[in-house]
Amino acid sequence: ETEGNGAACEKIGFSGSVVSKTSTISLKETVIIDFFSHADVVKVEPPAGDPARLLPPFANDIVDRERSLPFANANLNKRSISLDPALPGDAATLRALIASADILIEALGIGQLTTLGFPPDALDALNPTLVTVNITPFGQWGPYAGYRGGDAVAAAMSGFMTNQGDDERAPVAPPCE
Repeated sequence: ETEGNGAACEKIGFSGSVVSKTSTISLKETVIIDFFSHADVVKVEPPAGDPARLLPPFANDIVDRERSLPFANANLNKRSISLDPALPGDAATLRALIASADILIEALGIGQLTTLGFPPDALDALNPTLVTVNITPFGQWGPYAGYRGGDAVAAAMSGFMTNQGDDERAPVAPPCE
């Protein structure tokens, strides 16, 4: 269903050991946020909450899980729920969210969604029209598929980092001084 130029949809995303829309700030994320600016985004976090809630700086320098500025910036306009898919009640809640979603974005790691009880055939049975996006640093298969990585690893492996820094100091990840 669409409304005007924006998509009217609900999406659920998983990130790392945490269920979230995205795991890093990047151009890709900005595009995703802009594209889904009218979406009802549900961020599913583990019972202890997203570890990013503890990233400084904090609003008014008060250290609190609800005052992390990077977390607030990355999760603007998202609803949030804490679930443990290993618990029957929480698994049922997650199944209901998936059944009502248009898009599922997950970055748990290869096979983790299946380990949690949500293999591709189960997702298809819950919601045949669900669009599933799997985010991994190096893809779902191939020689580096199981490797972990973030912005610095992507910059180094893409060659972008070779253009950073100068001959007088060690290489640095962007942005540079």
